[in-house]
Amino acid sequence: MAPIQRIRPEGLVSSPAFSHVAIVPPEATTIYVGGQNAVDAER
Repeated sequence: MAPIQRIRPEGLVSSPAFSHVAIVPPEATTIYVGGQNAVDAER
């Protein structure tokens, strides 16, 4: 089985607790897109 791809786009807050996007294989690819809290570059 192919691994889950976790994507953390540049410019978005980086957290070891979650990924912004997870692409789950196989066959019909399912893409889960996480929500965001309002943050700025200082938080």
